[in-house]
Amino acid sequence: MVDVVVAPLVPGAVGKTEAAQTLNAADDFKVANNGRMCLRLEETSGAGSSTVTVVTNLTVGGLAVADQAISVGSGVKKYVGPFPANLYGDPITVKSSDGDIDMQAVQL
Repeated sequence: MVDVVVAPLVPGAVGKTEAAQTLNAADDFKVANNGRMCLRLEETSGAGSSTVTVVTNLTVGGLAVADQAISVGSGVKKYVGPFPANLYGDPITVKSSDGDIDMQAVQL
């Protein structure tokens, strides 16, 4: 398993070109998180759904807060976030069930 650092897109007045990262099940993907980080997830296989998990780092009363599992249907684009830093940490850790997800991190 490798930690893959993903640079977020920071929108500007004249626009920015997207450079999506293809996720895979073997690696963890790390994105800097200022509490205003959103993710664009796109399932690219067209043949089924995929699950993307955003890991939480928080415990309450000694109990771990459940990770956020996001189902992305076949051919669907989904926007999720923001991710509060006190719950998800900085950087956030993103995992995928397979290699059929393209992700673009967007810092607001």
